[in-house]
Amino acid sequence: MPEIDPDDEGIRPPPHPLDRPWIHPSELFAGTRSAGSRAATSDGGARRTWRRDTMLTIAAGTIGAVATVAVLGGAGAFDHPNNPRPVGVHLPSGMADAARVAAQVIPGIAAVITTVDGNERRGSGIAVGPHEILTTTSVVDGTVGSGALVEVCLANGHRHAAREVGRDPMTGLVLLNVPGLSITPARLVNAESLRAGDWIAAIGRTATSGPWVTSGVVTAIGEWSTDSGGTSHAGMITTNTEFADIARGGALVDEHGRIVGILAGTTAPARGAAMPSDMASNVATQLARKGWASHGALGVRATDTRAAGPSVTDVTAGASGDAAGIKVGDRVIAIDAVSTPDTATLVYELHRRTAGQRVRVTVVRGTRTVRLIAVLDNAIPPATGSTPPPSTPAEPLAALTGSARG
Repeated sequence: MPEIDPDDEGIRPPPHPLDRPWIHPSELFAGTRSAGSRAATSDGGARRTWRRDTMLTIAAGTIGAVATVAVLGGAGAFDHPNNPRPVGVHLPSGMADAARVAAQVIPGIAAVITTVDGNERRGSGIAVGPHEILTTTSVVDGTVGSGALVEVCLANGHRHAAREVGRDPMTGLVLLNVPGLSITPARLVNAESLRAGDWIAAIGRTATSGPWVTSGVVTAIGEWSTDSGGTSHAGMITTNTEFADIARGGALVDEHGRIVGILAGTTAPARGAAMPSDMASNVATQLARKGWASHGALGVRATDTRAAGPSVTDVTAGASGDAAGIKVGDRVIAIDAVSTPDTATLVYELHRRTAGQRVRVTVVRGTRTVRLIAVLDNAIPPATGSTPPPSTPAEPLAALTGSARG
């Protein structure tokens, strides 16, 4: 007889049924099924071991499968190129309804109709008092001393004759009084919380009492902007909207229905710009009280540089800045507690203060920070009633030069 090799696989005991990397589902409970022709085993311990091994295998397989799916899913293995995984989308809070916002403020917006030599020119205005409408010079140009007719139209469509109380050449704002008008004033709020990218609406009124509305976003805060008359204004709110002449003098409104500026417009490019409400309210109050508005001035020229703070290029002898000790080469970095990183901000902060007001001026001189006290001049002496010559782009603070004190 041939010699039997104990290592011959032919006589090795069969492997344990679970000694495999994969088990067909039909085999999971094969050890517990009874075949009608086979008697159940009397070995209870073996049966318990078999069940225990089966359950452990199922648990291990399930855990492994879940872990594998989790890893593959996290790596994007199941993402279809045309159906990417959803990502969080942040919508800007300013997605407001322009019609809803317009409905909130239109009761305080008036149509302003100017008739000169039989020709009508139409614009808008904001009610700042029960009989007062604030608008812009572009709406009522050519009316002073010309016998032109200025009328205001509200929701009922009736026209009311208006007279000019005063105008401010520095801001281009005009206050009208309408004796036959009784209206609840619109609410103007400070635009300090407004940011570039915020949603806004430009709202005016047509002569037939319907609203004129467009919407867009704020492109910048505190900018230089040129009105339709070619005058440059500092601290303006600029937008990406275009508005018709009929909307000039109307309201710039934020997503909450608050008036944050009065529409002034620009020449080129034709994008909407607005005078901030705090300046407009200040000017309207002064015009109502005395017929003219005062704006602070230091009597200096300056230009923007790469460093923060406009650099002073000229100081008018005897002017407020000279008396305070400002020197050529100083960089003005703050007025009171407000930082002034550029000429537009500096001019605006001075213009929203009045002549005779005492302010703290912080300058950087060489490597030192110097704090000075100035008593502001008037940017436009009331007696002259005219604006200073337009400033050049290189030295936009030329408009700050006012009369010397005394």
